[in-house]
Amino acid sequence: MRKVLIILLLISFTFSYADPYSDIRLEILSKIKVLEEKKSKEKNPKKKRLLEKKIKELKNELEKYNNNLDIIG
Repeated sequence: MRKVLIILLLISFTFSYADPYSDIRLEILSKIKVLEEKKSKEKNPKKKRLLEKKIKELKNELEKYNNNLDIIG
């Protein structure tokens, strides 16, 4: 019984540290999706451009985390 518990703990720690940026990336992706939905509904061109700028910034930030993952992994 102890061996099984130890093995399960080791597996859970391994998976929790396997991708350190997964939560951050998911949060950024959800923000991008929300902003893209707002952009598609927006009529005002100025507000649309502001939303596009925010989306672009978030995509650049997401790319940074993806690049850091390549360096770590």
